[in-house]
Amino acid sequence: MAQVQGAGAAEVINARQQGFKKLGAAFKVIHGEVASASADAAKVAAAAQEIKASTDVIGSWFPPGSGPESGQKTHAKAEIWTDASGFAATRAAFVRQVEKSARQLGDPRERAAWKDASTALGQACKDCHDSYRVKG
Repeated sequence: MAQVQGAGAAEVINARQQGFKKLGAAFKVIHGEVASASADAAKVAAAAQEIKASTDVIGSWFPPGSGPESGQKTHAKAEIWTDASGFAATRAAFVRQVEKSARQLGDPRERAAWKDASTALGQACKDCHDSYRVKG
């Protein structure tokens, strides 16, 4: 993967931030629906698929040069690149959890498991944020 610089870094960071905003919006739908007594299974399934789709591209959101060293505003910690194997392992755990949770959240017959699936998904996000995202 080529290193990005200058305006290229700004574009990559912006695309990454937009991707995470879409992820956050999908999580918000899931959490809201799961908390509702009349959860809309179609909304939950669509949001779960939106999150699952991100797992195909999330690895490309962090090319070298798109971290704090770029001089651009980013919440990505330098550890994403200095601890690349740790970041890859955390990202892989997130992908595995998304796949498991998306199956459950996409199946209205699994409604009883939705809360646990949603909680596990949130924890997988938190695990990455705790180590690789600047708080704030």
